[in-house]
Amino acid sequence: MSNYNFAAHAASDRRKWVVVTISILLIIAVIVTGVLTDWFVNWNKYCLFGHDYGEDGICTRCGKEKLDEVEKAPSDDKTNEGGDDRKEAAVNGGGMASVLPGNGIRLMAAKMSPIDGVPTSVVENTWTLTATVNEEADNKLVDWTVVWVNPSSEWANGKTVTDYLTITPESDGALSATAKVLQAFGEQIKVVCTARDTTLGTKSAECLFDYVQKITGITFNMPQVSSETTSFSYEFETSAYTVASIQELKLSNNTFKLSTGFVNKVKEKVGTLGDVNVTVDNATIAIDNNQLKLTSRVKNVASMLEGTVIGYGFSGLFVYVSSASGGLSKPNVTDLQIYSAFREAISEYEVHGSFTVQMTATYEGQTYTSSTKSIDVTFDGDALFLPVSELALDQDHILA
Repeated sequence: MSNYNFAAHAASDRRKWVVVTISILLIIAVIVTGVLTDWFVNWNKYCLFGHDYGEDGICTRCGKEKLDEVEKAPSDDKTNEGGDDRKEAAVNGGGMASVLPGNGIRLMAAKMSPIDGVPTSVVENTWTLTATVNEEADNKLVDWTVVWVNPSSEWANGKTVTDYLTITPESDGALSATAKVLQAFGEQIKVVCTARDTTLGTKSAECLFDYVQKITGITFNMPQVSSETTSFSYEFETSAYTVASIQELKLSNNTFKLSTGFVNKVKEKVGTLGDVNVTVDNATIAIDNNQLKLTSRVKNVASMLEGTVIGYGFSGLFVYVSSASGGLSKPNVTDLQIYSAFREAISEYEVHGSFTVQMTATYEGQTYTSSTKSIDVTFDGDALFLPVSELALDQDHILA
């Protein structure tokens, strides 16, 4: 007969389960406590369940400063020069500043805003850089330097970096400094802020400067115009850059403007044809796939008026005449006569018209160039062919 004691065995099992349950609860408690205290670093009894930050970024209970996670500097990571970890700080003029993750120092960049009474050239391409070190540090002095990211690059080699960007601290060792881009550059530049206290090793932070490609001019190849559609080509002239922009050319307005002198010359030539009123007007212009397209305005007006004659062919884009005596009678001139007078005026005047283009350079929604340029146009009088309109013989019958 068995002497196994079921009651004693059951009691032993209960004790084991109690021990296991208590162990699990202790493990959970340790994990929760670790999370609430930043893994046993922050034992502030007032803020174990989170800080209550005010508008100034300071906790109203414990006084801790709020740190933006993207601005926190890893305590032992080296500065990362890769684009993925940059914190975009400010764009200003052609320059662009990006704060990189630091090592023991936090850095912020703010572009300088326009100031009443201060020339734009003074504040453009200018930033205020501010460094932050741990509050309890006794020596908060820092040094500011500016260097090429790659001094041996083809563009930077032999060039002095401070000819392109300068850094000026508020005072010796100050945590705030002014960075100013002096001119366009084609190699990245970085400003380095380094703590003078090296007790725990070198602590530093960096701000990377790029220059966005700007349009500085345009070479416009515009052939002589002799029809409603003319193909052209152009090439932008740009600054040095480290970041390519998106460049665009479009019309500033839709007016092809005839030169005042040429208009007067046309009126003079056409006016000699008879007692007429001469109207010479601009045309409407459009650009499509590097083609200049002219559309007549005078045709629309003249078509609504009786007693008018519109110039033939190309001259009909700009000229119509009416009788000087008024009424609905048509003037005693033909469209070919107007055309011929128009062609004569072309040969006696150099610049016949112009239009205005707008050039823009943008990067990620920010405009870095926005300027206009007037393009002069000449007409090709030799290409304006005057057709045969009549053919007559001096005799219609000859007796042999």
